[in-house]
Amino acid sequence: MTILNLKFTIEGKIIGSVRGHEKNGVCYVERLMVHPDAQKRGIGKQLMMELEKYFPTCARFDLYTGSLSFGNIRLYKSIGYKSFKIEMIRENIEFVFMEKIN
Repeated sequence: MTILNLKFTIEGKIIGSVRGHEKNGVCYVERLMVHPDAQKRGIGKQLMMELEKYFPTCARFDLYTGSLSFGNIRLYKSIGYKSFKIEMIRENIEFVFMEKIN
């Protein structure tokens, strides 16, 4: 299994990061974050695009986010991800599962 951790820094400070790992031809995207003061500048998109470049042989990219994380969902849709499942994890916590076919 290949694991990748990417970070985006400005003047030595970590502003954003994302993690991904590959298993059986699928890249599982985890923990995309961008500091609130740096959001809406394309940093999340840049991190996602770099992650996808690192796993060119993956047939699919999978991730999940909170169903009320509208900004995250909008970002993922803008770069080609589509919802394939919504699941109630526990009371009041619902996740949207998304995928991108490579």
